[in-house]
Amino acid sequence: FIGVVQKELSPLQVFQELSNEITRLTEAIYGVAPDIEFRGNLTCTMDYIPRHVQFMGQELLKNAVRATTERHKPRDTMGIGFTSRSERIPKVAVEVQKGDVHVIIK
Repeated sequence: FIGVVQKELSPLQVFQELSNEITRLTEAIYGVAPDIEFRGNLTCTMDYIPRHVQFMGQELLKNAVRATTERHKPRDTMGIGFTSRSERIPKVAVEVQKGDVHVIIK
């Protein structure tokens, strides 16, 4: 660390930790949750404030997982409620790319 900035911060590690928590929360609320897939330049690091990356990542993942779950949630045969089948829910993809100056997370 240099002050509050962490050198060589791994955004992948931050997002993986958040994904476990958000998946658990989504399953508790909806009964199902999409898988979260990580792709891109997974070994990249950056010098940044960890709490800021955590906050941004939490909001991005929470919104993506909620929207995906609500849009693709499985219904029972009567069209109400949930079933335990999560294979119909598409994965949420988190892509990490590092350019010359910036790290892009989408």
